[in-house]
Amino acid sequence: MHRRMTVLPEFSEFSFAYALTESFMLEVHKARSGLSAFSMPWAGYPVFPTTRKEKKVGYDVEIKSIYGPVFLQFKLCHGIVRNSAREISRHRLHIATPFLRMHLMPRARSNQHQILLDWQNKNHRVYYAAPRYYEDVYFSKYYADHRIIYKSAFITPSGIGPINDNRPHTISFEPSKNYGWFLSEPRRVKIFFGSEIARYMAQQGQKSTVDINYVLENLQQFLDERGIDRRYTGIESPYAELSTLSITHLGALPIFIYRIKSDG
Repeated sequence: MHRRMTVLPEFSEFSFAYALTESFMLEVHKARSGLSAFSMPWAGYPVFPTTRKEKKVGYDVEIKSIYGPVFLQFKLCHGIVRNSAREISRHRLHIATPFLRMHLMPRARSNQHQILLDWQNKNHRVYYAAPRYYEDVYFSKYYADHRIIYKSAFITPSGIGPINDNRPHTISFEPSKNYGWFLSEPRRVKIFFGSEIARYMAQQGQKSTVDINYVLENLQQFLDERGIDRRYTGIESPYAELSTLSITHLGALPIFIYRIKSDG
């Protein structure tokens, strides 16, 4: 029995980030082709920026597939196990313990949320991604069962909206729900399941492939609007140019996942 009201996550954010990135790539491929995750013909690997660079770009990892880029900001959740939690005792929310509490970066420390919101508003797919559990035993089980993405919560920055004060803010939700509560002033927010995200991306991939030049031009405009000097690098490849601009000006290391054509 827990004596404390709040239980800290029992695994690291880096471990979750790696596991979810791997699971996301497997699931998107499986949803589109119907092949087993163990026989998928993909090449590529996730690259994680440093904490200092992350503050500039806002997100942790870019998954680039033929469907288009997805930007993920990884978060961990605390387990809330007692009914004296402020969500219940103060705000009278209909939320059952144990539930999860995800902390957003305070605006006084970083403008991370606004960067994510601005980038999403440029018609990019951006999500906060968090586990729907906090215990290591479940993390190990879901990883072994290839179910990390199914046991993850995805929240868009636009679903939260602008944050105009320096107070601490959180998202609280039950593990099985498709909604949660934004605090400090309670507001209901939509929470997506990982299977929804993978299925949508797979469906989009059936319609068309991404135009990397459009993504590059969008990033260039995004930098121009912020008055950032993006000097021409002289690189002819749009993939390399996008990587250079992302690393140099956003502080992010993009990854590009691409499919290898099978001879058979």
